[in-house]
Amino acid sequence: IVARSSGSSCIEVFTKDSQSPITTFENITHNHQYKVFLTNLNGSSTTFDLRTKGDSIEYDYIVDPTGWITPTNYGDPSSQWTQETRAYDENTATYASHTAAVGWRGFLVLNLSNPIYCDRVRVFADFDTGYVDRISIDVYNSTTWIEKYNGTIGNCVWTELEFSGETNVTKARFRYHFISGSVIFWFYEFDFWQGKPHSLPNGTTFNATSIDVSTAILRGNISDDGGEPCQYRFQYGSNSSYGNNTTWGGSEVQNSEFGVMIHNLVLGNTYHYRVQIRNDIGTVNGSDKNFTTAVPSLGWVSPTSDYDPNTQWTNEIYAYDDDTDTYTQSYHDINDPDGQWSFYIYLNHSVLICDKIRFFARGPTGDPSQIDQVDLDVYRGGAWIDAYLGTFTDKQWVVKSFMQGSVSQARIRFRINANNGGLYYQLYELDFNNSRPVPMITYEGPTNRSWGIALRPQLNITVNNPDGANMTITWSSNSSGSWQTFGTNNTVGNGTYHQTNTNFNTNNTKYWWKVSVSDGIDSNTSLFYFSTPDLTKPTSTIATITPYWKKSAATLTATATDTGWSGLKDVTLYSRFSIDNSSWGGWINAGVDTSSPWSWSYTFPNNTGYYQFYSIAIDNATNIEVTPGSPDARCGYETLTPNSSVSSITPYWKTSALQIFSGTASDTGPSGLKNVTLRYRYRAANASSWGGWVNSGVVDTDPWISVTWSFTFSNGSGHYEFYSLANDNATNTETAPGSADASCAYDNQAPSSTLADGSISDSTISTFEWNGAEGRHPAVIRLGSSEYYLIAAEGDLGGAGATYDGWLFTIRVWSNNGTIKKSLIDSWEYDVSDGFYPSICLVNGSSNIYAINYEDAGGVARKIITTRVCSNN
Repeated sequence: IVARSSGSSCIEVFTKDSQSPITTFENITHNHQYKVFLTNLNGSSTTFDLRTKGDSIEYDYIVDPTGWITPTNYGDPSSQWTQETRAYDENTATYASHTAAVGWRGFLVLNLSNPIYCDRVRVFADFDTGYVDRISIDVYNSTTWIEKYNGTIGNCVWTELEFSGETNVTKARFRYHFISGSVIFWFYEFDFWQGKPHSLPNGTTFNATSIDVSTAILRGNISDDGGEPCQYRFQYGSNSSYGNNTTWGGSEVQNSEFGVMIHNLVLGNTYHYRVQIRNDIGTVNGSDKNFTTAVPSLGWVSPTSDYDPNTQWTNEIYAYDDDTDTYTQSYHDINDPDGQWSFYIYLNHSVLICDKIRFFARGPTGDPSQIDQVDLDVYRGGAWIDAYLGTFTDKQWVVKSFMQGSVSQARIRFRINANNGGLYYQLYELDFNNSRPVPMITYEGPTNRSWGIALRPQLNITVNNPDGANMTITWSSNSSGSWQTFGTNNTVGNGTYHQTNTNFNTNNTKYWWKVSVSDGIDSNTSLFYFSTPDLTKPTSTIATITPYWKKSAATLTATATDTGWSGLKDVTLYSRFSIDNSSWGGWINAGVDTSSPWSWSYTFPNNTGYYQFYSIAIDNATNIEVTPGSPDARCGYETLTPNSSVSSITPYWKTSALQIFSGTASDTGPSGLKNVTLRYRYRAANASSWGGWVNSGVVDTDPWISVTWSFTFSNGSGHYEFYSLANDNATNTETAPGSADASCAYDNQAPSSTLADGSISDSTISTFEWNGAEGRHPAVIRLGSSEYYLIAAEGDLGGAGATYDGWLFTIRVWSNNGTIKKSLIDSWEYDVSDGFYPSICLVNGSSNIYAINYEDAGGVARKIITTRVCSNN
């Protein structure tokens, strides 16, 4: 159906006299053609009931079920496509994508929910002959795939492909043939033609619109397409023989409306015209109508021509064909080098007295890529003026007013919100408002928005009435708080007139005044203001600077006020410098800011030292702030880095988990030390690799007193290396050294040992035996005053004067029932009377167990003292 609603409505569809709806036309909001597909029906019906729900709806007509229809779902057997549903979402700004590779690629299958008679399809797709050389389209007639087209198509435009008709068509499939495999191709839209057996078409001639001095738009429709898309044209001339034909065009279906502008007409002549419609069966003529050219009536007037200097727009005439279903468009490529704005399209008309303009265009939709702004200018009085720049509503009439004048042209362009988006700019319609000439008010004095005007000035205006009629001028002011008339000039002609208002008598005051001019039919009003002298000095101050110390450029801000009418003009920053915070240089201009918020990027031109600041404000009446007696703000600047080191750590080995390490630190700059951080790295043993340097988390926060850290060996036993990093109050940080400042090791585990039985061999024992030539005997000696003993080779028979050569064989001597005590050992020592010496002998001959015994001078064992001797290795 074609319908429109002033609100939001829907229409339910029933078979005749049924109470159960079979489908619904949803979201009817404006004048449009709406479609629904009747599916899964049983039986037959030729009459349907419609029920309106929501706001009121106006119906135009019911559409016979022939025309372009979209697929209902898809198949992607090759899995080479993405975003497949966008190929049939009825939006040429979205697309399915296909990744290229040389040769024929995979099909995208597009399905219908019900079989149709089909003799053509249309596609809207990328087609760049540098990458593809042809496409292929097959249709499926419920039993067999049949190739219907193999060839080229237009790039990013609708291409209609006609073929021999097939019944019971349920799907089609589309694919590309690539000659280069380096790009991604976009497939925007695909439609089937739902047809019927062809017959002669029929059309209706509508009344002409936008009748002008030398142009008019002839309009008509296709009341019956005969089962296939039709072409149309108009015949026109000074009588019903016509004599002139517009060009055959279009590919329109039943109930489609269209219009064609004709040119070079003569003012005041009557012209006859009729529509002609043709399809494959034949051509038919619509009824004859006529119109007479005339000067356009007051109100909205369509342009009569266009100008596209950059040839970036297509179908430009659609921007002024009196049809908001058609549009001119221009494509924005992804990352377009020309930026986010489209090129201008110019719409022209012979000179009109015009005070406003309207347009209907694609606008913000909420999508990631969308048109978000319009730039609209009009050519008034021989110069371009800005009519509007900003956002607007999508596909709604937008009206913009301006001062009335002689207008002959408008230009318009659009902006995409991001340059990395790809979409079409679309302009559906643009109209001028042809307005009645009204009395003009110009050359006001004092000049509007002027300041510093003396008290009680003479007020002047110049008035001009294009039709020459006398006028009445009324002068008003709101100096008393409401608009009051203070002067009138009655029955005056074009010229300059004056009045004085004695209430304009106070300095530092803004006075509004207005002038209304009327000739009894048309009127005009202009509003002005001026300001009397502003004698009030502005004030300003630099905000406190935090933190005090800086090491890079800082943004300084100020607050400024002006209680006078003229307003602030600018604020100047002044600064001075000291190397020692005692002796200061002179104040210098450090920069002027001409707009709020007041701020300056200050780069500390004298480098390290101390700085002070104040500001001076000036207003538009040239009043200058008084210089303050002291600085508003101050800060310090330093880029010198501090230094520090960890003192040598002795002794190297530590057994306590908490250690106090010390260091040194200094800062050559004026800001002073803030803190010193201890950093370390660790390895478990000397043979291990060092780990990375880490922050110990230990910070000395009063390094100006002394530098110490409490360190707890967080990685446990092992080796540690250390260095320190100092920070000053200007946030300068010391550079890490190339090597460690100090090192130490940590071990809090006591050693342990065990004795292994049988480790002394017979060959070793034999060296202990008595040797006549060397006079050696083994001896057991005490280690200091402890209860530890060892076996050594004794080098002398002299008893108390015996010496030992340090040949140690075991570090402890054990008895079979405990540690051998001194009292026992004493009995082993050399006995002068008996001549006994301790000796080691093998027990049982065949074992590795040895015993200590007394041995006489002849080498005979006398007494076993202990049954086992063990070494430590």
